[in-house]
Amino acid sequence: MSKAFSRIILKTFFIFSILSYSVNSYKKKIDPVWKATEKLTEKYQYVVALLNANKEFECSGTIIGKRTIITSGNCITPQPYYVAVGVAVYNRNTNEHNIFEIAFVRLHTDYIYELQESEFSVIKMQSNIGLVFTYLSVLNFYIESPVVGNMYASELKNKTLVVVGYAKMRNSNAVGLQAQIYNQMPCINPKWYYCICGNESKSKNPKDQKISKGAPLLVGTSVVGIAACPCVSLARQADENKYNIFTVIRPYLRWIHRVQRDYVKFRIKRNHSVRRVITNYVYCIILLTNKVFI
Repeated sequence: MSKAFSRIILKTFFIFSILSYSVNSYKKKIDPVWKATEKLTEKYQYVVALLNANKEFECSGTIIGKRTIITSGNCITPQPYYVAVGVAVYNRNTNEHNIFEIAFVRLHTDYIYELQESEFSVIKMQSNIGLVFTYLSVLNFYIESPVVGNMYASELKNKTLVVVGYAKMRNSNAVGLQAQIYNQMPCINPKWYYCICGNESKSKNPKDQKISKGAPLLVGTSVVGIAACPCVSLARQADENKYNIFTVIRPYLRWIHRVQRDYVKFRIKRNHSVRRVITNYVYCIILLTNKVFI
């Protein structure tokens, strides 16, 4: 059996087991939206859930490599501990095989995110982007990474923008994958750097459900940005229309690739150090053994 065929079989089994467990167990509770959630999971398998130390949901993210997830900077301050991969609906009973431990995170050095919490208003935002790395290089073994960061902000004018991420399910403690459509608009604050903004348009999810921050912004099949805030959380004072702010990924591609290369170098160096320690340890045992028997 070829490796390619084995990979297809494993991927099919992986997706089937995820959907069977995650969706069917909640089907009765979320019947109005479970079909949409299932379809979104099949289409956007690379969207993941970031969890805290208690394995409670915190943010959405996007797989962009074997060990790498991209998300908003305010999603990794504080640092998440786990990532749930390939789940349509997540709660504390989700299969442990879908949950992976996070090794470390990297926040952009120019990161700024100032929020006026009383009015939930973003005062200043810059380089609101972060990377999450897992210990195991398994993230894209079953799931293909999307095309990331191939458009500048100027190229996104008059485009249909779609956010896909996790939101709390109605009448449940679980979160499920949902989508929200945006129409690109000028940003109202000059202190939001490398960003675009969008008015909320026709929604595929219930209006009272907030798709989390860190969720990917898509144009077609390309991930072009990252949601800075939960959906339906920001509103213009003049007309109360809901909007959101998105960090455009394209200006940060060099930084992303550099951090990924540094992580590979770190792992190689660490592996060499571990081998050296083990070799020295074995050598010492041999010397001691020889002394005992001489």
